[in-house]
Amino acid sequence: MFIIGVLFLIVATVFVLENRDLVTVTFLGWSYAVALGVALLVAAVGGAVVIYVSGLIKQAQLRSQLRASDARVRDLERERRNVLNKPETDVDEEPGS
Repeated sequence: MFIIGVLFLIVATVFVLENRDLVTVTFLGWSYAVALGVALLVAAVGGAVVIYVSGLIKQAQLRSQLRASDARVRDLERERRNVLNKPETDVDEEPGS
């Protein structure tokens, strides 16, 4: 994984160095003059962060659903054991006779 990270860093550095033309970026009323490579790299990293955070949120939701399902399975298993351990009663007999 370290080697992949180093390779990505080298590729990103070369990309930024080859795209040094200045562009004006306007965002929320602010204007910046930055290199094209830097602007594109910041946009890509920002998008990756958004995707990562949304993935974490979805993972938390799925874990919550899994815990609820596990609890339901435990409850049903407990109920099943209670039903199986009950002494059998004769269904033909009426209560009170």
